Amino acid sequence: MRRIWSRLLVAGIWLAIALISSAGAVARGEPAPFGAIVFDACIDWGTCAVWTPLVLWLVARYPVVRRPVRHVPLQLVAIVALVVAKFALQRAVLAVVASAPVPALGDLMARRFVAELVLFAAVFAIVHAVVLHDRVRREELQGLALRAELADSRLDALVRKIEPHFLFNTLQAISTLLQRDARAADAMITGLSDLLRDLLRSDAPHEVPLATELESARRYLDIMAIRFGDRLTIAIDAAGETAGALVPRLVLQPLLENALRHGVAASTGPALLAVVARRTGGELELVVTDDGRGDAVASAGTGVGLANTRERLHRLYGDAARLDTARPARGGFRARVQLPFRTQP
Repeated sequence: MRRIWSRLLVAGIWLAIALISSAGAVARGEPAPFGAIVFDACIDWGTCAVWTPLVLWLVARYPVVRRPVRHVPLQLVAIVALVVAKFALQRAVLAVVASAPVPALGDLMARRFVAELVLFAAVFAIVHAVVLHDRVRREELQGLALRAELADSRLDALVRKIEPHFLFNTLQAISTLLQRDARAADAMITGLSDLLRDLLRSDAPHEVPLATELESARRYLDIMAIRFGDRLTIAIDAAGETAGALVPRLVLQPLLENALRHGVAASTGPALLAVVARRTGGELELVVTDDGRGDAVASAGTGVGLANTRERLHRLYGDAARLDTARPARGGFRARVQLPFRTQP
């Protein structure tokens, strides 16, 4: 149905142009009857309308903005070819419907060839403008969809990234602490409450200053510090200039979970979890490192949390951001995020 309406709109535009052209001819004092003027105008402009679908296809298939060096010459050749085809079709139609002798193709082209070139060039330009407007509109819609998706990621972070087993283990640890250390259990409950409240905020933007992200990460790590006790050492080193840098909200959460689950929890002895934020030229670098034993999934860097983080970075920054993982020579596991260094205006 949309295609039918589009074709009717194109036909209506060309018909309106034909009528306006006829009115202009009458205003100039053309001696022919008005009906004959309208008839000739409809044939003239109608043979232009016939080629409009091909113009639309050429612009969609070979847009100038994508490869101008290659597509501009191609479309210039197409304009010339379409003008010749237009005159050939016009002469064929006149040969069928006109009572007077029809001028030769060369005579028809000699009269209005340059004007028709300008006309078809204008049509190409208008179609390009429409295509570019549609492209901008689609990007805006994609931006809205991305914001909606990032809003949903708050729930995803609660259900998938924090995962049911984390909530179960935390509640189990709280239950155990209640029997021997009520103060620690109360602190763990408070930390869990603050973390869940932060994750479920409905007004949170999709990017936040690094200082805000680190505050959320500290809430999570405070809970884990109570859970793992003295054997977990946490070190956070964030350069002062990075505090205002914008980062995807909750970007550290899956990296911390990956380190704690596959590194710290898999080890039996003391473990160090380090978070480093620094600026390197025009990039912000976030590094999460643990010295735990690790496992095959963590070593490969192919876990669900890391895969989701890579996808978010790609959607937000394209090729300007990346997440890479490695096993340091001294052991453990390292996840590093690099993204453009930007601050709030």
